[in-house]
Amino acid sequence: MFEKYFNTEGLCVPSLHYMVDTSEKIDTIIRDYVDRGRYFVINRARQYGKTTTLDLLATAIQGRYLVIQLSFEGAEGYFESRESLVNGVCDQIAAALCDSHPALVNIILERSPQSDAMDDLSARISTLCQHAKTPVVLIIDEVDRASDYAVFASFLGMLRKKYLSRRTPDNRSTFHNVILAGVHDIKNLKAKIRPDSEHAYNSPWNIAAPFDVDMSFAPDEIATMLMEYEADYHTSMDIGVVSERLYYHTSGYPFIVSALCMMIHEKSLGWSVIGVDTAADLLVLKTNTLFDDVIKNMQRHESFNNMVIEILLRGESVPYVPADPDVSMGVMYGIFRQDGRRVVISNRIFEAFIYDYLIMQGKKRNQALRSLDQSVYINNGVLKMDIVIERFAELMHKEYRRETGSIVEVEGRLFFLCYLHPIINGAGHYYVEVQTRNNTRMDIVVTFGAEVFIVELKIWHGEEYEKDAYDQLAGYIKSQGEKKGYLISFCDLKKKPREGRNFIHNNVEIHETIVAYRDVF
Repeated sequence: MFEKYFNTEGLCVPSLHYMVDTSEKIDTIIRDYVDRGRYFVINRARQYGKTTTLDLLATAIQGRYLVIQLSFEGAEGYFESRESLVNGVCDQIAAALCDSHPALVNIILERSPQSDAMDDLSARISTLCQHAKTPVVLIIDEVDRASDYAVFASFLGMLRKKYLSRRTPDNRSTFHNVILAGVHDIKNLKAKIRPDSEHAYNSPWNIAAPFDVDMSFAPDEIATMLMEYEADYHTSMDIGVVSERLYYHTSGYPFIVSALCMMIHEKSLGWSVIGVDTAADLLVLKTNTLFDDVIKNMQRHESFNNMVIEILLRGESVPYVPADPDVSMGVMYGIFRQDGRRVVISNRIFEAFIYDYLIMQGKKRNQALRSLDQSVYINNGVLKMDIVIERFAELMHKEYRRETGSIVEVEGRLFFLCYLHPIINGAGHYYVEVQTRNNTRMDIVVTFGAEVFIVELKIWHGEEYEKDAYDQLAGYIKSQGEKKGYLISFCDLKKKPREGRNFIHNNVEIHETIVAYRDVF
């Protein structure tokens, strides 16, 4: 008997793969879009389940509608001219109809007496739709593979003209629906094809209805996939707990959810919180096309790269303004998501991956490699965070006391992560607590084995400001169910204000270290 598996490679098929039950989403698309005869575009990031959604949708409406599924993947040659696009589209439609509707094949292949290629295609479409026994739905995947905007725009303009001429959704002179899917929105396509050209928002596809269906997986949706797996393997997992933990790391990004599940299964990590956390650590260390795209888009666009750093390292609260090109780009590529009125990194896996990328850049790579002797910091599988911070403070004093500029938050935070990364690499992980990011403080939560370490980093602004820092750190330590935390303050005074200390504040223990890198002792 064939065993199902978690799939991260293209189309997911219910009979072959463990899949999230997205039937409610499909029903919503049918009710709110297909049945109403609306044209729409599914723009989502790479590996966000677009192709699988289109396939499930086509299966669900087959019979009530004649569904024609096309793809522009590998079809760059279509866009050499209007004639080549018409011929390519007609050939694909004919191939889609040859088995199920052979009587319609000749209609789409027979040229009409039109001098213009798009007028010819328009006439063929009208004849096809009039002879079909049910309304026709056209689905085109990978539309952003178009390599010439003018040719593609003429195709969209023809479909738009036919859409506007129909009086009701039941009009059989054109398609009932046209559904396009790709990473880039139609209005961004010109900029993608010609990056050096003026960005244009004028689109021949302004007839499209906004597609507002959330395609990320909620915890209860992830649970449907785990229930199917549990029925086969009987692991006795707590499905609710595991689903929540998968969502915690992924924010429901479809590819990453499946990738974590696949890793847990294949490496026998255990269906538990620790198993999910271990899978998350391992996934960040792996290379895949999704992660490659994240870095590629940061490297290609300087202003976008700077915005990522502002959010991730400086703790800036960036307003969610879709008209901002960098915000729009980040959302389009799945790196950003909306959180109320602000922009955040879309999931913790991306956060960890981008942190690792930033850590290993430039001279900071050399600094990170100096601390690779794990035996100094780990004893019998226990991380000695007190020693980690003590040695980090010594390194900062030794290496940076002659620097002329002041360390700012972003540098101090990155220096510490550079130092910590090789120590816990492969045995523990860290994340930045999103809810506490601002311009004055930042909490890093480090997990190593069964232990959790909470470390707050801030700039020293004087003794009078420390009480607030103690209150905030103590409150967060309690909220996490812990009893101890660490406070690191970066101080560039010529004279160290005082020594660090261990003390009890609001019933929690705080280990305070002042990193005075200019102090001459």
